[in-house]
Amino acid sequence: METLEPRQLLATITTYPTTAGSGQAEVTVASGLIWFTELSANTIGSIDPAHPEAGVTSRTLGNAGPPVTITTGPDNAVWYTAFGKGTMSRLDPANPAAAIQSYALPGKNYTPANSAAAFPFSATPSDLTAGPGGLIWYTDPANNAIGNLDPAHPANTSALAVTRPAGMLGIKNLTSHIVSSAGKLWFTEASFANGAVASSGVGIYDPTANTWNEVVLPNSAGLQPFDITTVGQSIWVSLANITTNASGTVVNSAKVARIDPTNNNAVSVFTLPTPPAPANASLPYPYRIAAGPDGNLWFSDVQNGEIGTFNVTSHATTYLTLPAAGASPNGLVASAVDGAVWYADATGSVGRIIQGTQLTITPPNQPPATLNAGTPFGLTVYATNAAGTLDPSFNGNVTIALANNPGGSTLGGTKTVNAVNGVATFSGLTLDKASNGYTLTVSTSGLTSATTTGVNVSSAVQGATHLVVQSVSPTSMNPGTPFSVIVRAENASGAVDTTYTGSVTIALASNPGNSTLGGTLTVNAAGGVATFNGLTLNNAGNGYTLGVTASGLAGATTSGINVAPPAQHATHLVIAAQPPSSALTGSPFSVVVQALTDGGAIDPSFSGSVTISLANGASGLGGQTTIQAVNGVATFNNLTLANVGSGYALVVTSPGLAGTNSAAITVQAPTPPSPVIVAASIVMNPPKKKRGKATFGGFQIQFNSAMDGASFGNGNNYSLRAMVQVTQKVGKKRVKVLQPAKPVAFSIQVVDSTTVKLVTTNQKVFKLGGQLTLSGISAAGGIKSAAGGYLGGVTGSVLTFSISKNAKSITRIS
Repeated sequence: METLEPRQLLATITTYPTTAGSGQAEVTVASGLIWFTELSANTIGSIDPAHPEAGVTSRTLGNAGPPVTITTGPDNAVWYTAFGKGTMSRLDPANPAAAIQSYALPGKNYTPANSAAAFPFSATPSDLTAGPGGLIWYTDPANNAIGNLDPAHPANTSALAVTRPAGMLGIKNLTSHIVSSAGKLWFTEASFANGAVASSGVGIYDPTANTWNEVVLPNSAGLQPFDITTVGQSIWVSLANITTNASGTVVNSAKVARIDPTNNNAVSVFTLPTPPAPANASLPYPYRIAAGPDGNLWFSDVQNGEIGTFNVTSHATTYLTLPAAGASPNGLVASAVDGAVWYADATGSVGRIIQGTQLTITPPNQPPATLNAGTPFGLTVYATNAAGTLDPSFNGNVTIALANNPGGSTLGGTKTVNAVNGVATFSGLTLDKASNGYTLTVSTSGLTSATTTGVNVSSAVQGATHLVVQSVSPTSMNPGTPFSVIVRAENASGAVDTTYTGSVTIALASNPGNSTLGGTLTVNAAGGVATFNGLTLNNAGNGYTLGVTASGLAGATTSGINVAPPAQHATHLVIAAQPPSSALTGSPFSVVVQALTDGGAIDPSFSGSVTISLANGASGLGGQTTIQAVNGVATFNNLTLANVGSGYALVVTSPGLAGTNSAAITVQAPTPPSPVIVAASIVMNPPKKKRGKATFGGFQIQFNSAMDGASFGNGNNYSLRAMVQVTQKVGKKRVKVLQPAKPVAFSIQVVDSTTVKLVTTNQKVFKLGGQLTLSGISAAGGIKSAAGGYLGGVTGSVLTFSISKNAKSITRIS
């Protein structure tokens, strides 16, 4: 194992609010959009990475939800599973409003081709992936199986038992995740003993050869596998040793493991270090992992509210602290559209991370192709990611130097500058010797360098032969607005004749608005450059051109100039993007305000301050409440409301403009997270005599957080029944079946704040097995955590455990 000192990740992160309390979980990319599940809201959301400022769109699922896992199928559709439904459903990204089709997966009484034993439970798919044969493959821990669905014929489904052939660890009692690589399926496995992980591994199934294999991870006792992905040709798994106490979740160990299929499935294990910030950070909880656009392993750390990266070459770990308070990042995905990493935050947002990886010099910002020795020139450099998206967080030093120096020149000027918001600008550079094919390299620490196109330098100044319009500024204006034109006198080689000082005249060439050209119309060139300042056109019109002439030189004509009537200015504010009608205390949201003219158009010249506040002097609005408008638009991000209530309204104001109020907002306290059962086991009482036997004592349930004593110690929230054999009529036959029909008496014993025992000593009553159920939200109350979160999180939730014959084991089935 290897551990390197961690560091903070330099990147730009932007969050986009989603449905309040929607519980974002898993993410995928389909049809160029980012798609994510919203379990609690029973919706699937999407956002366009090319235009994220447009915000999130959510699709309500109705009976086809709530969604849990999600993937992109080989048909480029969005496929997902629904909680407790045993189905896989298809959403058409080209027409999200179209009806959603759901398909049942093989479950109870289904007999897989590789086993004589039928499945005992309904299908409970825990992860999906597009895989071999153009199929969508999934894991089913309840039946210890993997299965598939054919998107071309979605009614065609099948499944296989993981424990056949015998000896594999299997996926029972594990939220198993699955990926496809090199024509094979790779899925996380684990075996358990006394409610803890005994060993972890990765199962391998080759559908073409119909062969099974597995890789058992070394020293994996206590380490539960949480996710699996591919980076290059390698398979990566995240693992952690997690326990709970009265304070919450404790991470005792966090690792990532690499399996190399090109080297006999050799395994390397690496320890993840504690993030350097914040000061109270603990070991990370690597809940989800994904391949990043930089070719490294990215992971979500739900323990510290951070995103981490693990360099697959240097094995260094870096961290990025997320901006949302109490952030809980879940699924991750890399987007080819913007080269960014997108993540889902269960607290109510999706986020985009842009990490600069290279320096770029785009064609308009290259140095001139030809110039004279000693002539100053400049260029502009950008820090971008692999997709060319600017990283405005980069403010480091950028250095320029000669790369190819055919004439032995010295590069003059300032050769190191500080980038500002990802942009470094060099000016006043010079080359002092003539030659062809000079190139320059720009570099900085941590980013890939870039090289310019070739530059040809002339030694002697040749006489001017023609004029060239260097620039017109601006090219769009109002009548009477002063503008400038710069003209160069160039020789036949395209270099400026710095000795030329003749007079240059400018006049209207095309005059669509019948204007008069005002200003000084004849100037003397200096150093081969003639500059006309303070020129004016007095009438509106599009497509004006100006001609420049000089004695003995070929003239030139400007490109088109547009003169528009005087612009109207803003008179009032409107709220273009309203706050949510329902919000949670402390949950960030955005408001977009526009400064409009009397004609209803945005005034792009408006850059004044805009202030937002609560109407009627109410208190509790958090965030930056006064900002400067940009091009007539003021965007307030990460606003929060602190107080519960209804009828709140926001007021936006700006000096000199009429303000306005927002629509009404109802503010509610956030719903506490639902408690999770982390272990269920049989209780065996120690022998009363030295040589005696342990005796059956009932069942023990352990939760991941401190529980409400009144509800989880209330026997009415539990049901314990023994299986009895009954005869049912099926067609013309009568068959014997088992049903959990016989109530079993028990008492409740609270062990500690997270653990409860159902005490019963009648083991014989479970001769044929039994069933234990726990009630979530119901009319009678249900089991809830000390924080108030109900078990299951939705009304009517019931968690069911199957008790084996003679009460030898207990297994969760729903």
